[in-house]
This record gives sequence, structure tokens and C-alpha cells, in this order.
Amino acid sequence: MQSSEIKSASPYQPLTEGESDNLSQLSYSQLGRDLHRGIFSHSIAEHPTGALWLRGLILIIIILSGGIVYYSHSNVSEDGAIVCSVLICVCLLVMGATMLFMILTPTQEILHNPDDGLFFLKLIATGYSWEQIGRIMNSYLFQRGLWWSNSCIYDGQQCYVLFINYTKCCNDSNIQPFIEQTQAKVAENMSLKWDRIQFPNELQSTDV
Repeated sequence: MQSSEIKSASPYQPLTEGESDNLSQLSYSQLGRDLHRGIFSHSIAEHPTGALWLRGLILIIIILSGGIVYYSHSNVSEDGAIVCSVLICVCLLVMGATMLFMILTPTQEILHNPDDGLFFLKLIATGYSWEQIGRIMNSYLFQRGLWWSNSCIYDGQQCYVLFINYTKCCNDSNIQPFIEQTQAKVAENMSLKWDRIQFPNELQSTDV
């Protein structure tokens, strides 16, 4: 069953509060970069559970390292040091997987609801910059309960990657027409930016 918003919406219709395309009327928050975070510190701040896992794994590695020293200098068991070494390797693998999960761009799963995906697409098609979209989406995701904080997205580049991932993984036939129109709008904007870089004088004379 299609949602009422999908039935009546078009990606080229600005999705703003009060049917206005005025950015000041949209609720928006800061990007992770605005909070003076690095990409890694932002990942830690946005994934507190993952950060606890990392601290716990580091503590376990320290204890196991002590075990290796102990077994290496005692006659209790020669296998003890080997077991500790294997466990340290396992902990390092888990740490690597945890860090990778924390650093990766927020997945398209946070936009699994069609209305949420449509909101995202319409912001892009309206012409906001990726930084503006990221700030708006941070507030939106928090208010909708889709993310625990209001600073999920780190910067405009991460917001763009989220868009790419969403377009690749969304299989909703009702959303596909909006995705295609939004992709066309993004391509058009990129073409205009490229033309401004390549032919700045010609574009200025045309504007005049």
C-alpha cells in the first residue's frame, strides 16, 4: 500500500514545512564536522556502544598480553602463551570489524520507510547543497527516532555517499521514479558546476 505522501508527491516539489522552500523554515542541526570532530572521533561519538566494545577489547588485549608475559616466564604451561596469542588475534579482528562498522557511512537502512526516503530525495531535487541536506537530515533522523543523536551525518560528502547507497539498494518500485528524477537533477547540477569551472567567462557573460 502506497503512503499518502508518495501518492501526492513529486521530487521536484520542495518538501518543506508549510509548503515553503525557505531553508529557515526547515528544522536542521549541525553536521559532525561543524562540531569540530574528525571523522574517527565523530564515529566514536555517534556509536557509543561500539566505543564501549573497543574499550573492552583493548582491556582484554592488555590482560592477555600480561598472560603471555606470565606464561613465557613461568613453567606453568607452554600452551598458555599460545592460547593468549590466539585470543589477542581474535580480539584484533573484532576490533577491526567494529571500527569499520563505526567509520562507514550511515546505511540506507535508516531510510527504509518510503516517506523517509522520499523526504531525502525531495531535498536533493529541490537544489539544496549537500551540506544543507546533511544538516536537515540530521535533525529529521533525530526527530523521527531513526538515529539517537542529531548529528548522524558528518559532512556533505557523507551525505552524498548516503544518496548513492540509497539509490543502489532501494528496490521499492514506488520510489524508483523519484530516484530517477533526482539522479537526473544531481547530474544536471554537476554538469552546471563543471561548466562554471571550465568556462567561467562565458557563463558570466550569459548571465549578464
